[in-house]
Amino acid sequence: MAAVTQIDGIKRVLQELYYLDRSLHKTITGRMRTAAQPIADYVGSLFPDSDALSGWEASASGQRTKGGFPKYYGPSARKGVKVRTGGRVNRLTGMAPVVKLVQTDPAGAVFDISGRLSTRGSHPNFIPNLRGKQGEASRAMWPGVLSKFPAIESEIRAAVAEAEKVVNKSLAAGAESRTAKQSAFASARSRTSLGRFGVRGI
Repeated sequence: MAAVTQIDGIKRVLQELYYLDRSLHKTITGRMRTAAQPIADYVGSLFPDSDALSGWEASASGQRTKGGFPKYYGPSARKGVKVRTGGRVNRLTGMAPVVKLVQTDPAGAVFDISGRLSTRGSHPNFIPNLRGKQGEASRAMWPGVLSKFPAIESEIRAAVAEAEKVVNKSLAAGAESRTAKQSAFASARSRTSLGRFGVRGI
């Protein structure tokens, strides 16, 4: 997974917008996905169409070794890069992704990220061989996002600003309504008290 951008508080804004206006929420998140699609297309092109690693090739999508390890099939890895909106809050930073790219193809994900952790598993030669031929992780997702994101950042932020404007307007209206209700309640209480303990009609 590769996050396109992170904006403090946007997860809460999008949640509020979802409850306030689901149609607008769908429109705004759709704008974000549309803006990020060119990056997804570019990142997909960074996955090799063939020859990712000798002996790891598949002739069709979904093929696995006898042990269940996914084999690499270039067309599936390329098409597996998808745009998603939203996500969980990072516990360390306290921020949530606005837009992210995910690799939905299992072998494509293995190609991109294998070697980031120091585990060797049941294929001790796999990661060293992959590093030797394709370099260090991340091999496609992060490099592609970082090189192309500036071109679409303004559109992402414009969509976020529109969402914030709607939510802030609703919150302000809600605050005014609550203040008016509290004032009416306090006024009624005051009149009642004067009627019972003060001079009637005042």
